[in-house]
Amino acid sequence: MQQYRDIGFIVLLFMLTSCGYHLVGRGERFNEIQAVAVSLFSNKTAERELERELTNALREEFLTDGRVKLVSQRDADAILTGTIDSYTLKPLIFDSVDRVLQYRLEIAVSIKVEDRLRQKAFLNQSLKLSQEYSLSGRVAGDESARKEALKIVSRKLAQQITTLLIEGF
Repeated sequence: MQQYRDIGFIVLLFMLTSCGYHLVGRGERFNEIQAVAVSLFSNKTAERELERELTNALREEFLTDGRVKLVSQRDADAILTGTIDSYTLKPLIFDSVDRVLQYRLEIAVSIKVEDRLRQKAFLNQSLKLSQEYSLSGRVAGDESARKEALKIVSRKLAQQITTLLIEGF
């Protein structure tokens, strides 16, 4: 009886390891992208300089990652464009006299990656990320905390976008 159980276990292991499961990653269309140009994001929000913060974070991420070269539009296989659709600050925690102690900063973007030569979209995606931050009660400190939260969200968005383009998921 033990012998049949062992054989059954071995057969089950074999079936599980050969079932064809694999991570879906960089598809054929993404293999063609060796160099990308990142255009300055457009900004539909009232928050000034947000487009520069996010575009710079994305360019820095491509340079740091190194798997796809960051180049000018004329040298690119693909052109990445994006729009900042929303920027919101949501109060999360209040003190006993209803002063805000903590905010959640949220940014939503839409990105498009287009084959420069074929003028065909590789990727059309919307993303939304957030970061919470606490207030210190000092105006300068509160603004610094907001800016730091914005940098964190920008880096996270840049990492997600880079992963989407390079790895295909």
